Amino acid sequence: MKVLIVIFALCVAGSLGGLTDEQKAKLKSYKQACIAESGVEPSVVENAKQGQIAEDDDKLACFAACYLRHIGVYDAEGNVHEDVFRAKLPADVPKAKADEVVNKCSGLTGSTLCRTGAKLLKCMMESRILAVL
Repeated sequence: MKVLIVIFALCVAGSLGGLTDEQKAKLKSYKQACIAESGVEPSVVENAKQGQIAEDDDKLACFAACYLRHIGVYDAEGNVHEDVFRAKLPADVPKAKADEVVNKCSGLTGSTLCRTGAKLLKCMMESRILAVL
């Protein structure tokens, strides 16, 4: 799942322009919590950050779902919180584009909650408007 790379971009606090040190610290703690929760090897996360994605890794997909839950876009029941999703988009994204992305991504489902989270993240990444997430 090449789209999971966005997770790892999200995990790199230094690349998240416009965030406070407190927000960056929260994202780092989310990353650590999701590594523990999903059971993914930290090296798999680091490799994915470098573009070496283990595409069929269920633990990596669960890491993606966990991370989205922690930032509030996705919940444990597989629901997308569209208001939070919109709030996470950069302020300079036109409303019509934001609506398009939210509508396109919100209804996606996978075979498991983890796969649904991975699909959601893929869709978000493909929108190419997630620099602030």
